[in-house]
Amino acid sequence: MVVAGAVVLGGCTGETPTSDPPSSVAPGPQPVTGSVLVGTDGHTALVTGVLCRSTLTIRDDGARTVLSVYRQAGRVPGSCPELSLRGRSGTSLWGRSLVDGTDGHAIPSFDARRLVRLDTDMIQPKLRFRYGTGSYCGNGSDTGFGRGCWRLVYDLVGGVGHLHIDLSPPRVLHSAGQPVTVHGHPARLEEQTEAGGASGISWVEWGSTVTLYADPALTGGRWPDVIRLAEAVRPA
Repeated sequence: MVVAGAVVLGGCTGETPTSDPPSSVAPGPQPVTGSVLVGTDGHTALVTGVLCRSTLTIRDDGARTVLSVYRQAGRVPGSCPELSLRGRSGTSLWGRSLVDGTDGHAIPSFDARRLVRLDTDMIQPKLRFRYGTGSYCGNGSDTGFGRGCWRLVYDLVGGVGHLHIDLSPPRVLHSAGQPVTVHGHPARLEEQTEAGGASGISWVEWGSTVTLYADPALTGGRWPDVIRLAEAVRPA
């Protein structure tokens, strides 16, 4: 719904379990944390990690765009996991600063044109995409904190284990770790174990630093299996 001032409302998406007793929801503004995904059309914004019964407004304010999440009052049927809100701006969001309507802090954004996917046809056992979420790069490190990045999470179908792929701004790879290649690009194996295994690998491609972390249940920490998973990453 579009109203005056190019404000766009987005709705909650996702399923709400009903096994728990209903809980009361207190109204109020909710700060946007992590990164916002700007869609390939340049006008769509996806905010993750918001609470149930929330709405999103997007407002143009000069050279910046203000995103505000507001939690509505009411009764929630059962427990309510963190969900996603999607809104649309009348002005292209590319090249514009995004700020939070609660306190004015800058919101990092990630361009959906740089997203990747896991070619699950290459992988046995199969992995299934579960969700994408905005987060801070480098797990809050000084070099990445506050810059836009995006995380893609996959689960093992019919079993235990998962992997996630972090996309962050291009950076120089750590000198530590075993040097290998992915798609012909220099890469580094990370999170090495005492037994000589690895669960993570990083390389720069498609305008991002791509970091894949695999549950040891999927690979046993074996280097060839970690590299095989990385080779299955493709542009979206």
